[in-house]
Amino acid sequence: GDAPLVHLDCVLLTQVARALGLQERFDEGHAALDELSVSDPEVATRAALERGRLLRSGGDPEAARPHFEAAIRRARGAGKPEDVFAGVANRAMLHFLAGDVAACEADAEEAVAVAQIAKMYKSGFTWLVLAKLERDDADGARSAFEETVPFTQVPDISIRNSVLWARGTWLVANGRGGYATGTVSGAATRRYHGLLIAALPAPLGRMMTLSHLSEKVRMPGGKEFLLGGDELGHDSLSLYG
Repeated sequence: GDAPLVHLDCVLLTQVARALGLQERFDEGHAALDELSVSDPEVATRAALERGRLLRSGGDPEAARPHFEAAIRRARGAGKPEDVFAGVANRAMLHFLAGDVAACEADAEEAVAVAQIAKMYKSGFTWLVLAKLERDDADGARSAFEETVPFTQVPDISIRNSVLWARGTWLVANGRGGYATGTVSGAATRRYHGLLIAALPAPLGRMMTLSHLSEKVRMPGGKEFLLGGDELGHDSLSLYG
């Protein structure tokens, strides 16, 4: 018969499943995870994380929840802060989409604490900012938001403001599994940024139906100003307005 997959092969296969999920090939992603032997703690943790991500992105967030819970338990037991972060941050996202702001904030604060202790620069701050905004805690949201940018490394005020505009994230859920999300600047800097990611019936799942709009303002004198921005390539951002 076929030789069993070794540890590294198994870890890599979890990342193949993740890549398939990003391409919305959810069935193939699940099939890749089905090939794994989950007796290895690290593999079991990564498999649970990717299974949860596939289910969440495929439009079934409630089915994803127990997989994230399992990943968090295993990662804590194995002392893997990066996997604890991933599990807790993903669970925070589920809480936010379900409208449970208090649970989202609690998970986001834990994710941020883990990231800071492990010196990881991650996006757990996003969910903390959104949760605080939902509770009308503007000062808390701003404080959390400013933590996402290493200001000491961005001395130029104009560059700093551009970074703030590009990294500030908003998200609106419609209560039906769909959502819209993007940056404050209007530039789409992530694959999942869009004005309508609709939750379609199975087997389609979530699908990008409206990615962005190009907007401009025309003044009475005829002068025009572009709004928003575009990501032109790796680390290349053009902001208008």
